[in-house]
Amino acid sequence: MYMDHDDKNYYIQVELPEVKKEDAELEISDQSFCVREERADIELLGCYILTQAVNAEKAKAKFDNGLLNIEIPIKKILKGKRIKIN
Repeated sequence: MYMDHDDKNYYIQVELPEVKKEDAELEISDQSFCVREERADIELLGCYILTQAVNAEKAKAKFDNGLLNIEIPIKKILKGKRIKIN
């Protein structure tokens, strides 16, 4: 697995040799993702924690020749503002 990120997105590549597209599944939550794969009679699951909150609704994934490419937008965290009390 290869993972990188910039200010806007996580970029992840997961090698799934000998796995068909229909035998791979991706689940993304607020700060993690899981990849499930089925090979012959074996089911494998790998879950990974991300260091920043992400927008799972806008994630993209593409599977091609045993390589799963995932792009997950990083949520913009709004900073608080100090308010003067009168």
